[in-house]
Amino acid sequence: MRTGGNDKGARDLEARGLPAVAKRLLTIADAAAYLGIARQSLYNRLSKSAKEPFPVRPVRVFGKPLFDVRDLDRFIDQAKRAQADKV
Repeated sequence: MRTGGNDKGARDLEARGLPAVAKRLLTIADAAAYLGIARQSLYNRLSKSAKEPFPVRPVRVFGKPLFDVRDLDRFIDQAKRAQADKV
């Protein structure tokens, strides 16, 4: 189960007999790790001056940019379909 680096929180829930909760919103660092790219690469593609901007935009929650895992999964699926179409 995905806990996105907050293992202590997941352990606390399990200690109380509650199931661990998968994070739906990921920080930029967690989103980069989820995608298997460097954090700086994601930052570069999020900048307004990026030549190839990242197609998934983060949402802001209390001013903090967070990526929805569902949006990242959709992006991955679209990239896989586009790659399969080229073959």
